[in-house]
Parts: sequence; structure tokens; C-alpha cells
Amino acid sequence: MYAGNSTKLYELEGFTWTDRTKTGGYGPAGDSTRWNFATFADRLIATNGIDDPQYIDMSTAATQFDDLAGSPPAAKFVASFGNFVVLGALATSALSIKWSGFNNSEQWTAGTNQSDEQEFAEGGRLTGLGGVDALYIFQEKAVRRMIYVGGATIMQIDKLSDGIGCIEPSSLVQFGNLFFFLAEDGFYRFDGS
Repeated sequence: MYAGNSTKLYELEGFTWTDRTKTGGYGPAGDSTRWNFATFADRLIATNGIDDPQYIDMSTAATQFDDLAGSPPAAKFVASFGNFVVLGALATSALSIKWSGFNNSEQWTAGTNQSDEQEFAEGGRLTGLGGVDALYIFQEKAVRRMIYVGGATIMQIDKLSDGIGCIEPSSLVQFGNLFFFLAEDGFYRFDGS
């Protein structure tokens, strides 16, 4: 089990939290800065919107997190989707997602090995990512579904709701195939359709 605060990342070993922070630490982070985690193969990838995405190899005796290779952008959200790692709410564009190369969490050059990115001009800021059989992209006023199609298109992204979305990132919770989130007019349950 791993957790983070504004300046450190930790691993729970038995009943003790062990500091796994990279050399040099993180920040400067504010009170609203949150770490977001996703597993990809044997790696745990962590993002906080400020620092470079971090990773630790959980299958070895890794002693600390380190910057994820390949120069991925800082992002608030991370999700594992099939053979890709997806970053959302990028530091370079809060309205964009970017996905890694096919089966390679260290490949982030757009146009290489199916890596690419997409900006959403409408729907408001990105507030979360979650996946089951598809990746769901939550925005303040929209929910989108991304599926892998390969070829020149790579990912097909469809808007499933217009005007209803997740307004508070910390409210988004996934339970199995269901998502729960706070919208402008109250809480919603979303089942992917």
C-alpha cells in the first residue's frame, strides 16, 4: 500500500509507513495537491499535477520512487488502460489527456508506438479518469468514453453526457463497473452508458 502527502511518498510495511520519496523530494505543493496512483504491469505510477510522474517497481526491492522515463508531462491524473498509461489534466494543458506508447510506460513521443494526446475544447476542466473495459474521462460538464481501435485513429473518444459531469475531483469514486461523482445538481451514479 502506498500513500503521499504534499512533500513525500510512502509505502506501508507491516504497521509502519516507510519514506519512498525520490532524492530531492517534491513540491512546492499546496493544501489542495493530491497524489493519484495507477498500476501498470509491476509499476506503480504516481502523479500530483506539479512534479514529473513518479514510478516505483513493486516486483523488486526498490527503495524509492523516481521520475518516469520518456519525459511524460506533469499531470493531475493517471490511469492504466489496457496496454497504455493515460495522463489527464496535463501541466501543459489542463484540458488534455496523453497516452503512452503501446505496452511501454516510458514512451511518450506523440506519433511513436501509438502514443498521442487529445485536447477537449468543451466540457470544462478534466476532473478524473477511470477504467474498466473502456477509459472514462470525467470533466466538469461532460463524461467521455475512450476505447482502443488501433490503426491511424488509435483511440476512439465519444461524449456520453453533455452538461452533466464531475465538478469536484475528490468526489469521483469507482466501485467495480460503477462510478459515483458530484455534479452541479447533486450526486450521480454512472454505469458506463
